[in-house]
Amino acid sequence: MGGPGNSLERNLNYCIEKDLSDISKKSGRTNVGFVGLFERHDRPQMQRRVRSLSLRLDRALLSPETSHIGLIDVSSIGRLGYTSHGLHLNSRGKRKLSKLIADRIKDEKVRKSEKIPVVISARATPFLW
Repeated sequence: MGGPGNSLERNLNYCIEKDLSDISKKSGRTNVGFVGLFERHDRPQMQRRVRSLSLRLDRALLSPETSHIGLIDVSSIGRLGYTSHGLHLNSRGKRKLSKLIADRIKDEKVRKSEKIPVVISARATPFLW
């Protein structure tokens, strides 16, 4: 998948649900993380389509088939995180995005480590019979 420029400007019939379905089928046993769609400050007229596609992405990720796919919300990266032309992230925006991704990875590790069962044995050396 491309960014909002690729999927919204060049392909008016773009279907994010089909992409998610394909990715979900190919990655069923692997956790997948998506970065949400970035705002388009360079072309304000596209903001409506970006928001619409973001809502469709959110809805599509609610299905049981996509439960292993997570979404990193980038809406907290404000206009100051973009370059002067408004399409790409500047260094501030990239730092914010890096932090969002790192926090998501840390959160995944914490949740996975909570699921590890603790085995306790009454024997001093449990592996010797």
